[in-house]
Amino acid sequence: MPHTLNAMSIKSKVTLAFIFFILIPFSVLGLYTYNQSQRYIQSQLLANSQTTVKQIKYTIENKIDLIESVSNNITYNYRFQQFLAEPYSLENNSLDTYFNYAAPLVNYAKLFQKVNAQQISIYMNNDSIPEGFGSFYSE
Repeated sequence: MPHTLNAMSIKSKVTLAFIFFILIPFSVLGLYTYNQSQRYIQSQLLANSQTTVKQIKYTIENKIDLIESVSNNITYNYRFQQFLAEPYSLENNSLDTYFNYAAPLVNYAKLFQKVNAQQISIYMNNDSIPEGFGSFYSE
């Protein structure tokens, strides 16, 4: 090998030195840097995805809590429970009770509780109350 190295021209020796001392180390460094940046980008994407999923979960939990709160406000209202428990008849002012108390309670829940619900349905086991009224259905 020493013979062949001596026989090479200066241009070939400089090219060979360039390859061994500059091109190969920079190529290795470039590959290493590329690999590290790919790992960093992947970890950032994963972290961002996890943060987004946590935010979505938090939003859904808040909406569920709000809907449960609205549902409880309607369900545990004493006058509303009385309306659902009493037999419905035109003689005992059931229709007035519905229009003056039950319907506004449900409409209030839809409009002012920020639920963004298009409809709230009340399922009841009082067969004397006619289905409909916009929100009332027999279970």
